[in-house]
Amino acid sequence: MSLPAKPKTSKGVATRNRILAHARKTLIGEGYDSLVLRKLADGIGISLANLQYYFGTRDALLEGLIDVEIERDIATLERSHARHANPKTALEAFLRE
Repeated sequence: MSLPAKPKTSKGVATRNRILAHARKTLIGEGYDSLVLRKLADGIGISLANLQYYFGTRDALLEGLIDVEIERDIATLERSHARHANPKTALEAFLRE
Protein backbone atom coordinates (compact mmCIF):
# COMPACT_ATOMS: atom_id res chain seq x y z
CA MET A 1 0.00 0.00 0.00
CA SER A 2 1.24 3.49 -0.82
CA LEU A 3 1.44 5.64 2.29
CA PRO A 4 0.21 9.24 1.96
CA ALA A 5 2.94 11.86 1.67
CA LYS A 6 3.30 14.28 4.57
CA PRO A 7 3.35 17.81 3.13
CA LYS A 8 6.42 19.85 4.02
CA THR A 9 5.07 23.30 3.13
CA SER A 10 1.90 25.28 3.81
CA LYS A 11 1.09 25.02 0.09
CA GLY A 12 1.45 21.23 0.32
CA VAL A 13 -0.80 21.10 3.36
CA ALA A 14 -3.38 23.23 1.52
CA THR A 15 -3.23 20.96 -1.55
CA ARG A 16 -3.61 17.83 0.58
CA ASN A 17 -6.57 19.40 2.40
CA ARG A 18 -8.21 20.39 -0.93
CA ILE A 19 -7.83 16.82 -2.16
CA LEU A 20 -9.35 15.40 1.02
CA ALA A 21 -12.21 17.91 1.05
CA HIS A 22 -13.11 17.21 -2.58
CA ALA A 23 -12.80 13.45 -2.06
CA ARG A 24 -15.07 13.62 1.01
CA LYS A 25 -17.66 15.64 -0.90
CA THR A 26 -17.51 13.19 -3.82
CA LEU A 27 -17.75 10.13 -1.59
CA ILE A 28 -20.75 11.49 0.31
CA GLY A 29 -22.51 12.98 -2.71
CA GLU A 30 -21.81 10.43 -5.41
CA GLY A 31 -20.66 7.25 -3.69
CA TYR A 32 -17.59 5.05 -3.65
CA ASP A 33 -17.62 4.24 -7.37
CA SER A 34 -17.23 7.94 -8.20
CA LEU A 35 -14.07 8.21 -6.11
CA VAL A 36 -11.71 8.04 -9.09
CA LEU A 37 -8.29 9.67 -8.74
CA ARG A 38 -8.22 11.17 -12.25
CA LYS A 39 -11.73 12.61 -11.80
CA LEU A 40 -10.77 14.07 -8.41
CA ALA A 41 -7.61 15.64 -9.82
CA ASP A 42 -9.59 17.20 -12.68
CA GLY A 43 -12.22 18.42 -10.22
CA ILE A 44 -9.72 20.47 -8.23
CA GLY A 45 -7.52 21.48 -11.13
CA ILE A 46 -4.35 19.53 -10.41
CA SER A 47 -2.56 16.83 -12.36
CA LEU A 48 -3.12 13.18 -11.61
CA ALA A 49 0.60 12.88 -10.80
CA ASN A 50 0.29 15.67 -8.23
CA LEU A 51 -2.67 13.97 -6.57
CA GLN A 52 -0.78 10.67 -6.59
CA TYR A 53 2.14 12.35 -4.82
CA TYR A 54 -0.16 12.80 -1.83
CA PHE A 55 -2.29 9.67 -2.27
CA GLY A 56 -0.83 7.03 -4.55
CA THR A 57 -3.97 4.89 -4.65
CA ARG A 58 -7.65 5.15 -3.94
CA ASP A 59 -7.08 3.01 -0.84
CA ALA A 60 -4.47 5.49 0.42
CA LEU A 61 -6.95 8.32 -0.19
CA LEU A 62 -9.67 6.48 1.71
CA GLU A 63 -7.23 5.89 4.56
CA GLY A 64 -6.51 9.63 4.58
CA LEU A 65 -10.24 10.40 4.71
CA ILE A 66 -10.74 7.97 7.58
CA ASP A 67 -7.80 9.51 9.47
CA VAL A 68 -9.29 13.00 9.11
CA GLU A 69 -12.69 11.82 10.36
CA ILE A 70 -11.12 10.06 13.34
CA GLU A 71 -9.14 13.21 14.19
CA ARG A 72 -12.34 15.29 14.01
CA ASP A 73 -14.19 12.84 16.23
CA ILE A 74 -11.39 12.79 18.81
CA ALA A 75 -11.24 16.60 18.87
CA THR A 76 -15.02 16.80 19.32
CA LEU A 77 -14.91 14.21 22.11
CA GLU A 78 -12.08 16.07 23.87
CA ARG A 79 -14.01 19.37 23.69
CA SER A 80 -17.10 17.66 25.03
CA HIS A 81 -15.14 16.07 27.86
CA ALA A 82 -13.55 19.43 28.76
CA ARG A 83 -16.98 21.11 28.98
CA HIS A 84 -18.71 18.40 31.02
CA ALA A 85 -17.42 16.87 34.26
CA ASN A 86 -19.85 13.96 34.08
CA PRO A 87 -18.67 11.34 31.55
CA LYS A 88 -22.24 10.42 30.59
CA THR A 89 -23.12 14.05 29.90
CA ALA A 90 -19.88 14.46 27.91
CA LEU A 91 -20.69 11.41 25.78
CA GLU A 92 -24.25 12.60 25.18
CA ALA A 93 -22.95 16.02 24.10
CA PHE A 94 -20.42 14.36 21.78
CA LEU A 95 -23.10 12.22 20.17
CA ARG A 96 -25.31 15.26 19.58
CA GLU A 97 -22.47 17.02 17.74
